[in-house]
Amino acid sequence: MTAEGNALGVVADWNDQETENKLEQQREIRHEQKGPIELLHRNGTPVATSQEQAPPAGDQAPPVSIQNVPQIPQ
Repeated sequence: MTAEGNALGVVADWNDQETENKLEQQREIRHEQKGPIELLHRNGTPVATSQEQAPPAGDQAPPVSIQNVPQIPQ
């Protein structure tokens, strides 16, 4: 459909319908895909998950034990 010469409302309705159809097709394609979900950065590179890459030992907080927690008087 060409927009030239048509009323604005008709063109807007056609545009909405075409957009919804394309989005629905993309949803169906994603829904049919099997397997684990892969997270991607905006530049398309994969995001490292915690299972793949653990942070260095120096970046971890020290473990908290009950002995280190101050007691609150009651």
